Amino acid sequence: SQVFALHQPPADMSVPLYKDIGKEGNDLLSKDFQDKPVEITLKTVAHNTTFNPSISSDGSKVSGLWKSTCPVKTSTIDFEAGTAGNNKIVLSNSKLLSDVKLSATFESDKASNRTVKAAAEVKKAQVSSAATVTVPFAAGAKPSVNVNIAGKKGQVLAGVEVEATADGEPTSKNLAINVAHEQHSIT
Repeated sequence: SQVFALHQPPADMSVPLYKDIGKEGNDLLSKDFQDKPVEITLKTVAHNTTFNPSISSDGSKVSGLWKSTCPVKTSTIDFEAGTAGNNKIVLSNSKLLSDVKLSATFESDKASNRTVKAAAEVKKAQVSSAATVTVPFAAGAKPSVNVNIAGKKGQVLAGVEVEATADGEPTSKNLAINVAHEQHSIT
């Protein structure tokens, strides 16, 4: 009985050119296949903590992101770490005060730029508002404050947003008005 066999190439077969080495295999593998973005996401929960890693590829590079959410008494800690070097930790609490969500965020990037944010959001039936204070720790960066408010009266919804640096210089001002009647709206 024969356990294995060695395959001998025909004697008349010449050595392929360098550019043709692997060409048949490459042609076979690339035929009818296109480099389309691929994303794989997993989600699991253990001890009330959600783990959500993902990996994606756009054909030329692969990136990954790790997300997790962990409840701590009346608060929640959200953590993100990416292969691009961006990291974020958010501590939020929406149970301390009625209709109010408080949060603190720490962010860092690949260049070691760090930012701290403190935010408060208030949501009521007819009005909502939010304020965020951002303190970047990069050289020359200025702290900023973003305040926005939106209200609804009948069929009219209006909102305004203002962002300014710590020395009072406005960096953006936005106003939005929406009038809606049944299925029609104008913004």
